Order: sequence, then structure tokens, then C-alpha cells
Amino acid sequence: MADVKALFNQCWTNSFQIRSIQVPGWTMGTIVCTPKNISTSWRLTDTKVGRLSWMNFGLKQYQLINFKVDVDSAGTGATGSMEFKKIPMKASKPRMSADDLANDLKEIQQSTGLSFQYSRQTMYDPPNRPDGSKPANQKAYTYFSFSAVSPYAPQEWVTFFEKFSGLEILKLEYTPSGDASNKWKYEGRIYAE
Repeated sequence: MADVKALFNQCWTNSFQIRSIQVPGWTMGTIVCTPKNISTSWRLTDTKVGRLSWMNFGLKQYQLINFKVDVDSAGTGATGSMEFKKIPMKASKPRMSADDLANDLKEIQQSTGLSFQYSRQTMYDPPNRPDGSKPANQKAYTYFSFSAVSPYAPQEWVTFFEKFSGLEILKLEYTPSGDASNKWKYEGRIYAE
């Protein structure tokens, strides 16, 4: 699993650079970080001032190294992405039972006042055969999928997330709204023992 602190640091640093890009007539969409890359999109919102040439000029001005941008065939939308530097993997053996983990997640949901959702899931390894039968050596793994929406940046969540063994962060999203309602969304899994 990707090291939480390294992932959050790379996401924060790169999203800070990307969200500073201002292109006249274009609006930036959600910035998405995964353990492999960061990406975002833009759409043309004001055809009086927005031009494709402004998009190209704006991206050159910010000099984001290895940030690749593709423009759609209509010239009114663009997507950009960049691979992260290699994020170290960190072994994190689950130490909590499914019931204890469920109780901790309920407590977080009740005490934070944030939008925090979770659901209990089961994964089988190896998976069932095509005919639906189970292999003899199949094991069931319980995990909780979660998503949390917060105004707090990734650095403020590192200590919180690192307390969970068996944690896998799948995605972080940042929605730049241009006002105080900017939000971060954290999605992942926490495996039970």
C-alpha cells in the first residue's frame, strides 16, 4: 500500500501548483490524486475571452514539468495529468477486528461533524471460479470502504489516517471553488484482521 504521508505530501505539493493556474475564460475542474498520478480538467466557460491559445499560453507560463495536457476535438475542454515520483510502499498489517474497526468508524462519523461514509465489504482471494465455485484455498478479507469530505488539507489528516493499520488510500480529490468552500475528499479502504 502507498505510504500515506508520501502520497499526501505529493498530492498537496502538486495540487498547490496546479490550482494556481489561471487561464482567462477557462474553469478548472476537480483535481484528483491517486497513488500513481495527479490530474485535472478545464472547460471553456467564457467564449468572449477564453481561447485555446490562452490555455496553451497559461500552461507554458506555469512551467509544470511532465504535465501532459490533451484538448478535446471541439477545443472547449482539456484534461491534464502528471505521474508522481515513485511513492514508497508501506506494509501495514491489519490489527483491528472488523467489529472494533466498525465502532471506530462510527465514532469518527459521529464526532467529527464531517461528511464521513463507510461500508463493510468482503473480498475473496483467489476469486470464485467462472462457474461460481470456490477454490479450496480461498480466503475472505473484510475491509471498510470509506469517503470523507473535509475543508482540511492532506497534511492535517496524515496523523489521523496513519493510526489505522491496513489502510489503503485510493484517491484524493480537491474541488477548487474560488471561495472558502474548497473541499478535499478522501477515499480508501481499511482492512480488518
